[in-house]
Amino acid sequence: MEKQLTERGKKMEKQTSFKNENGTCSICWKVLPAKNTKAAKVYEEPLYEVYEHCGKYFISDFVDRKVAHNADKPIRHLTVIIVAFVADGNEKGKWIVIDRTAKQWAKGKGKQCKSPSYNFFGGHVTADIDKANLLGVEVPQYILDESAKRELSEELLVLSDDNEILLEKWKNGKWTGERIGAKPYETLDLIPIGMSKFDGKTNLEFSYYYALATPEKDIQKLIASDDRKKGKHVALPILLKTEMELLKVPYVVESPHLEPQGEVCDAITRLWSGGENAKIYEKLVKTIDNYKHSYGAVEKMRKFMKSWSKRLTTINTAMERWGKCKNL
Repeated sequence: MEKQLTERGKKMEKQTSFKNENGTCSICWKVLPAKNTKAAKVYEEPLYEVYEHCGKYFISDFVDRKVAHNADKPIRHLTVIIVAFVADGNEKGKWIVIDRTAKQWAKGKGKQCKSPSYNFFGGHVTADIDKANLLGVEVPQYILDESAKRELSEELLVLSDDNEILLEKWKNGKWTGERIGAKPYETLDLIPIGMSKFDGKTNLEFSYYYALATPEKDIQKLIASDDRKKGKHVALPILLKTEMELLKVPYVVESPHLEPQGEVCDAITRLWSGGENAKIYEKLVKTIDNYKHSYGAVEKMRKFMKSWSKRLTTINTAMERWGKCKNL
């Protein structure tokens, strides 16, 4: 998968924008923003500043994350959101969500977080500032794919005794002193859904959605993680929820007669915002409803390839020994 993404990336880097030589759009002939060249700046966490034109999404500049989230004048940037769902069994079709409350505790934001705090997997698309050739170009699919894959490798883990990754266990706003062992989870291929738009008071995003089928047999072994500081990870529980269950959370419907019983983050709620996001929502729901799992065949192929690799190694070893014996 990673090799395919890399090969696709090399091809996509040659992609050109929809600008004509005179700086107009080749579709509607309007003048497009000039290509920016601020790549020489130093960035703490560079993101891609983006804009939409004629149904296409273009990279206009690099922007620091803290600048993008400026309270007075936020800047629209790229993110990826992964909607994992149960692919089979009794829980088929349920969304796999994270309770990010412990993450907020670890960041000292406990009072601002209504527990549980439901969210999807995903995050910001980190920019490669060495690729100034991407400025003025339509957003290449490969940078979205690579970012989503990276986010999953960091956030979606499987419990493990080999302690490859140690997750801090938090309870009631405090670290318990315990750690849980985990390692990256080998997921099935991501299913591209499409680009959505989010307009918040301090946050403007274009977010590309993916769906991720997850076998029911793996659910009990999965755990989520948040890297609050470099080298320190917080364990976050994974929950299975129907869409209707999330819609009933009082915090979302803002019922004045009920105490808040949690919150649903904007990665989820923007799916219900209608407008231009309605098509993304409909496609996501249809993808999940109509999904027919074929991962059994995929697993068989993976096992076959592994066993065949072992056979080849054994054969090569035997041939080397035979060659040595022959030369004696």
